[in-house]
Amino acid sequence: MNFPSCRRRPLLGSSAVILFSLFLSGIFTSPVAAQRDASDVPAVTRAIALEGVRIVQAPGQIIENGTILIRNGRIEAVGENIAIPYDAERIAPDSMTVYAAFIDGLSNTGVPQPDQNNDLPPVTDRSDPPDDRAGIQPQRDVRNMLSAEEKAIGDFREIGFGAAHVVPIGRMLPGSGAVVLLGGSDARSMVLKGEVSMFAQFRGASGMYPGTPMAIMAKFRQLYTEAKRRQMMEQQFQASPAGAIRPEFDEVHYAFFPVIDGNTPVIFFAQDALEIRRALRLQSDLGFPLMIAGLHGGYDTVDELTSANV
Repeated sequence: MNFPSCRRRPLLGSSAVILFSLFLSGIFTSPVAAQRDASDVPAVTRAIALEGVRIVQAPGQIIENGTILIRNGRIEAVGENIAIPYDAERIAPDSMTVYAAFIDGLSNTGVPQPDQNNDLPPVTDRSDPPDDRAGIQPQRDVRNMLSAEEKAIGDFREIGFGAAHVVPIGRMLPGSGAVVLLGGSDARSMVLKGEVSMFAQFRGASGMYPGTPMAIMAKFRQLYTEAKRRQMMEQQFQASPAGAIRPEFDEVHYAFFPVIDGNTPVIFFAQDALEIRRALRLQSDLGFPLMIAGLHGGYDTVDELTSANV
């Protein structure tokens, strides 16, 4: 599942143009044999200096003959007269143009499509199914699902994307998202920051509750309210455990704690103006930090989005 409205694509020039995100992928995949003043000086950092390249920082802001210094996967300096440290590997590509990479705001890039298991046992009570069958899995972490072998990673990098906010594939509450670098030989080297969001969408369970948008809203309210109560019980127990009953662990409720504390936003994917208004109503009633993606009908809700300050 992709979210095309949440991406911006750069305009590519001639075949001589090489995107900076391609070079980042090389930086993250293997250690650099840095130049040294003496053979017995150990390499303690990974540094690369791209020299004599054309750098497009922004439209109209171009350095025709510049240098980019990258250390440990981060850009350390950009300009025409950069002092190159002794431990940097100096690379002078031929006719290279370097662009700043785009960031994909919401994506499943790097997450393999889940297997379609049609042999699941029937749900006894469709009005109260198990959480996983209902698409309620906020405790899942997208970092455990990433695969560096996914073709979409290379495809996105080739059109100029260097990073993406990646979320799991699922239904109502698929799990937590992470900021992922679109380059690397394995999933661990791709992750820049984890647990940056709780992903939610108005995609109901198949043939069971919550299967409709109204049911999803009701279920979200229920989960959020229950999680607040469980957090309060947990805090009371931690403050005074003597003689108290320890609250039982519930992985779904505990996944809401960072949202309740205001440290992690819920990012709702909204396909039209009605879904935007539904997400805004939930945020207004419950008070959690909110981000909205998709916004296909956003032009009909400009005033509401502005006043909600999401």
